[in-house]
Amino acid sequence: MGNNILVLKNGNVIDVENGYIVRNNITIENGIIIKLDSENNEEIKENSDVTVLDPQGKWIIPGLIDMHVHIKEGFAPLFTASGVTTVRNTGGNVNELKDLIEASMEAPTP
Repeated sequence: MGNNILVLKNGNVIDVENGYIVRNNITIENGIIIKLDSENNEEIKENSDVTVLDPQGKWIIPGLIDMHVHIKEGFAPLFTASGVTTVRNTGGNVNELKDLIEASMEAPTP
């Protein structure tokens, strides 16, 4: 099985460290950002190992963290749909969340 590469071209990337918004390309390999650049990259073509998406006009932000949730398994995908990639469960029974805790990296949950 080859590498799983996703290229996001022309997204408005929010640089939270410097307070800038720049149009950039992001290359993600096997779930990890490996390259961020502003080159036009016309040579990048979609193939069996590379998926190219053009989020022009969209905003790319770091994953958000919600430090006070009372999460239930059925609501977990709503967090990721809103940009929340990490949560701190402050209430509830941890045993109820066993499936969430053991979910694969591809699961649409924080």
